[in-house]
Amino acid sequence: METISKIMKAAHEDIGDHELALINKLTLVPLEKEQVFTFKVTACDSGEDDRNFEPLTAECISQLAKMYVGKPVIKNHDLRDVDGTLARVYAAEAVKENGLQSLVMHCYMPRTAKNEDLIAEINAGIKSEVSVDFRAGKTRCGICGASKLCSHIPGYKYDADGEKKTCLRYIEECAEVYELSFVTVGAQPRAGTRKSLDERKKRKLQLMLEIIKTEVENNDGI
Repeated sequence: METISKIMKAAHEDIGDHELALINKLTLVPLEKEQVFTFKVTACDSGEDDRNFEPLTAECISQLAKMYVGKPVIKNHDLRDVDGTLARVYAAEAVKENGLQSLVMHCYMPRTAKNEDLIAEINAGIKSEVSVDFRAGKTRCGICGASKLCSHIPGYKYDADGEKKTCLRYIEECAEVYELSFVTVGAQPRAGTRKSLDERKKRKLQLMLEIIKTEVENNDGI
């Protein structure tokens, strides 16, 4: 399965004794409140207005909340930058908001001279867009219900129940979680979707090849 990224915004969050205790579970040396800066992220939700036509189910979001604790916060999904870890997720939860399931994550970073500019940019709303990054597991086609590869391409319209219906590929399970990133561009009204154009092209090409292969087999190689 390809890597999935969903985008939303970050905002500063105050820290209490409970939050500090959760943070100190992840540190080697206990930190005090004045040594820590925290922020909250509503990362994605279960809305179907996903511009890559791959919405998350409520069950998947609940799963992500359990898997994201302890994961790093980096910049622009660049896993090659060994010094690029900016913060870490210390808590996450699935929250019901406006009839949707939302993934809310709580992150922390130390208040150091190195982080002063980043903290100031977060507080000023300059650094605000963030994106989760994970690998999808089980998915489901919104047209035929197939959990495996089918001929329906997300975003294309097909005849279904007597009308034209846009294909959505529902992400029902997560296979692996990687990181949370600060990014520059959001894509969806609330939770957004961010995925490279190369990945989209690769997926469509794979589907086209599977369709051609099936047609050739059905026509005895002709």
